[in-house]
Amino acid sequence: MKEWKKFATAMAVFSAAAVVAAMPAGAEWVQDSKGSYSYLDSDGTAVADSWQFIDGEWYRFDDDGKMVTGWYTDSDGQQYYLCEDGSMGRHWVAIGDDWYVFDSSGHPISGWYFSGKYWYYLDGGKMLTSQWIGDDYYVTADGMMAKGFVEIDGVTHYFKNSGEMSSNWVDYNGTWYYFGPSGEMQTGWFTVDGDRYFADSQGEVQTGLIQIDSINYQFDSDGLLVKTGASGTPEAAFNSDGSKMIVATGKQVTLTTYGNYNVNRIGEILEQYGVCTQKDFLEAVDAYHPFLYNDEIPDDVFYRYEGYLYPSTYTFYTGQSADSVVEMMLMRFEEMVDEELVQRFNDAGYTLHEAITFASILQAEAGSSPYRYQISAVFQNRFHSTDYPRMQSNPTRTYAQTYIEPVDSQLAAAYDTYQCKGLPAGPINNPSEVAFDALLNPDTSCDAFYFCSDGDGNVYFAKTLDEHNANIAMIREKDAKEEETDSSDEERSADESDIK
Repeated sequence: MKEWKKFATAMAVFSAAAVVAAMPAGAEWVQDSKGSYSYLDSDGTAVADSWQFIDGEWYRFDDDGKMVTGWYTDSDGQQYYLCEDGSMGRHWVAIGDDWYVFDSSGHPISGWYFSGKYWYYLDGGKMLTSQWIGDDYYVTADGMMAKGFVEIDGVTHYFKNSGEMSSNWVDYNGTWYYFGPSGEMQTGWFTVDGDRYFADSQGEVQTGLIQIDSINYQFDSDGLLVKTGASGTPEAAFNSDGSKMIVATGKQVTLTTYGNYNVNRIGEILEQYGVCTQKDFLEAVDAYHPFLYNDEIPDDVFYRYEGYLYPSTYTFYTGQSADSVVEMMLMRFEEMVDEELVQRFNDAGYTLHEAITFASILQAEAGSSPYRYQISAVFQNRFHSTDYPRMQSNPTRTYAQTYIEPVDSQLAAAYDTYQCKGLPAGPINNPSEVAFDALLNPDTSCDAFYFCSDGDGNVYFAKTLDEHNANIAMIREKDAKEEETDSSDEERSADESDIK
């Protein structure tokens, strides 16, 4: 492009000089007092309203016989450009601060144009710069079609030799890179077809034993994550955004979370063991992280990832970042809640978020109790009945009043199933596989809408409110008798002690 600019500029200067030099010697050219040029034919008549081929160049003269300069449109609507010396513009022409290209007939060219080993894009002859051409091509500040790695508005893209933007894998000099659907180069954690990968801040996909936020990860030769918490000395260490970090030296901590734990309880345990503070953990739970099911989670939830921190045994490091803790738990969720299980939820009539929310209620109400399939049936009977629009689960009310009410009373109502209809806005804990099992396998023979339990763990089911109240009265009477018996035993023991 630089060579063309030099060439075009030189030609423009040369042409102007040639015409001016020819004026005194040639009788055909005439300049009036205002500096306008006309051209006289062999009869001395001024050429008017026509094109004239003079000394190898085309010129245009108006109705008054004056030589035209600048843009000219003929009666057919065809545009031309007449340079300062009057010659018709052909090939590269500088007009103001822009470059234009005209064909040999002087017509402005539009579309892709190959010149000097490079492709350019022209719009009405004007060379476009620093902009997208459609969705897949880009021209640089020099007007050339982008190839290779190009940063556009702070985002790195890759353009193939054909000029088309890549939105997939790229093998560049033996190193893999990945570009998302919009062509943006991926850094940090990213997911492709359900598989997890990690790229440094330069976009290079990592392989081997790599430490990320103080946790060791094993990647295969293609960059696919195959193991979390792998032992050994890592080849490199990064922060979760792909920037370099120092290898962690913290002490390993192994702890277990359970299905009835909500994020507040998990945060308490993490702080107790020195992994991270509860405050940092809760902030990380509510932040955005790479996660296969991000699109399934609605915006109107209290903690974004409540319900998705899969209960399991984890190995952390003291002083570990809260973000990495959350991401490890989300990755465990992806491992345990696979496509087959999600499909089973869908077949049962629930979205993933609905299933996790429902399962969290069953986790809180029944856990691993042998009655969990009947309890599941009770809540599903209510959920699918127009006569019982509210599920009325006590744990949802406790969760709403304890954690949400002090912050957002309106959202608290959306979690309290004594106030909201159907399922609450989100999960109230992080359910385990026993809760998923109960959700998917309710006791179909149970037609109850109520249940209550006694102090011995026995559960009593009722189809009507009267039956339910009778069960409660029976439990209270039973408890009262047991308390009376316990009191008599204590008195008898005291009497015997006195006798002794």
